[in-house]
Amino acid sequence: MNDLDLDAFCLTIQRELHEITAHTCPDPSEYIISAWNQPFAPGDRRTAEEMMNDVSHSYHGPDTGMHSIRRTLLKSWWDVDQITRN
Repeated sequence: MNDLDLDAFCLTIQRELHEITAHTCPDPSEYIISAWNQPFAPGDRRTAEEMMNDVSHSYHGPDTGMHSIRRTLLKSWWDVDQITRN
């Protein structure tokens, strides 16, 4: 026997999907290049636009690419892990 009211559960999911899909898809430039997008936070609090414009930063150096991104993401994960443990 199942205690879940499957009809009500499916109706709730249907309503949520209708709400999500009722909005138009924004242009990626609206949310990628914005003051709210800090792709490497908390390790680096600069916005994506600031990072792209700062060509003197090490992100634009010879040792860049996926290895650099993974290193930064790992450091950010480690920082959050250390902050939230205490």
